[in-house]
Amino acid sequence: MKHGEYSDSGGLGNVSKIEVGNIGVTTDPVNCHFNRHSPVLWYQDIKSYCLDIPGDFPYPIIGDEKRELAVLLDMIDEDSKDDPEVAMTVRALYIIGPDKKLKLSMQYPASTGRNVDEILRVIDSLQLTSRLKVIATPANWT
Repeated sequence: MKHGEYSDSGGLGNVSKIEVGNIGVTTDPVNCHFNRHSPVLWYQDIKSYCLDIPGDFPYPIIGDEKRELAVLLDMIDEDSKDDPEVAMTVRALYIIGPDKKLKLSMQYPASTGRNVDEILRVIDSLQLTSRLKVIATPANWT
C-alpha cells in the first residue's frame, strides 16, 4: 500500500489493532525501501504519516524484482512485465482467511489509491460473519 493509504483514517498502519496480518510485495529491490540512500524510501514516508507505528517497520515485504509473483497474482500482464514503459503493477489487495482461503481480492489501476475505510469495513464484516455464521452484512453496512 502507498503511504497515503496507511495514513488515511488511522488506516492499516498498525494492523494488530484489527487482528490481521499484512505482507507487502514490491517489484523494486526490497532493500531500496529501507536504504537511507535510496530515492524510494516509502517505508519512511509511511512511518512519518502513521505516527502510531512503533519501532521497526511492522510487516514483511516480499521482493519480486522478476515480477513472477505479480504475474501469478494478475497484478501485471505477463507479456509486458519486462517492458519498463508499460510494466506497472496494479494496486492489489488480497484478504486470505485463517482457513487459508481467499476471502476478497480488489484491484485498482496504479494511478488510483485504495479506499482504506472500505478495506476496514470489509475486514470487520469478514470477522463478524466468521464468528456469527447466521448473518450477512447488507449493502452500506458499517
